[in-house]
Amino acid sequence: MKNHTEIELVHSFIKDLSLEVMDPLELLNKRVELDINISPLGIKSRKLGNDNFEVVSDCKILVSNQDGDKLLGIQLEFSGIFKILPEYTELKELIYVDCASALYPFLRAEVINLCGKVGMNPIMLPYINFKGQYLKMRKQSDEE
Repeated sequence: MKNHTEIELVHSFIKDLSLEVMDPLELLNKRVELDINISPLGIKSRKLGNDNFEVVSDCKILVSNQDGDKLLGIQLEFSGIFKILPEYTELKELIYVDCASALYPFLRAEVINLCGKVGMNPIMLPYINFKGQYLKMRKQSDEE
């Protein structure tokens, strides 16, 4: 048996999806400047038994025109089932950094696919420093 922690992404899937297209014609108008608001990524997890954990990343995107009219809304929860061996002392860090990093490319791809399905240019979710986010979250919880 190896003496380091291993994670294995056993399965990944869309857990929840909400897609609202309010004005498809304006969304397709390439001359209209779009305001794209991406909410911070949320991470949740739960133990499923044995060595399996479910990790869920959620993303909220709102696309509006220059007048503030909502044109497109995406709410996406993307889930991964991870097998984590052996017992890990920093399980929370492993979930918030390694598992979240493993899921993020799948979540980004789903957002790009959804944009294509409604006929608009792809929205590229920005790079996320999961380690930095985790350390910031940990520091805030230590201060409380």
